[in-house]
Amino acid sequence: MTQTLSAVALPTETLYALLFDEAGNVWNGSALVTWTEADWASYALTLTQQGTASGIFTGSLPAGLSTQSSYRYLVYSRLTGTPTEGDPLSGVGVTSVVLPDIYFADVHCARDPRSATPRDEYTLVWFKNGLPVVAGISDATLSVVRRSDGDNLVAATALTAVGSSGAWKLDVTGAARQTPGDAVIAVATATIDGTSRTWRKVLGKDSA
Repeated sequence: MTQTLSAVALPTETLYALLFDEAGNVWNGSALVTWTEADWASYALTLTQQGTASGIFTGSLPAGLSTQSSYRYLVYSRLTGTPTEGDPLSGVGVTSVVLPDIYFADVHCARDPRSATPRDEYTLVWFKNGLPVVAGISDATLSVVRRSDGDNLVAATALTAVGSSGAWKLDVTGAARQTPGDAVIAVATATIDGTSRTWRKVLGKDSA
């Protein structure tokens, strides 16, 4: 989501904004710096009118600034070809804070000692902002670490998708199974929305 600077004025005006952080530093085109009156023109962020005569002007938060912070801005009407200190104030505004997306994985392990080959059945589902992620996941792996000594019980292993449900699974047999009464840490990793995500969950079994 892009934070937007906005203002309303006569369609014939040319608007720009000066952007400040909460500490009073001003954006100079590449960084937030201490205010210097002589550098007024370098602080100007152009606001573009929507259409040809709407009187609605907008601009975007500079790419170098965090969308997880709030900024205030002053809007000025440019009287000459260059923004100057004498330009009249046209309005004020405050940008909203864009919260980051939150990713986590729900990991579950069921023991199946009655199958022909006893196994631990790991199943997990990734969530984004509380909703299950059912598509767009790649490089999904799971590793399992013993709480007792920090060694891998299961090295990072590729997971298998459970159809189109959004769930992923891994079956573990033999010495890689959990020991009843011994806690483990399951480490889920996957690429979601172009970024590698990792989630850890403590698991344990009290009986065979």
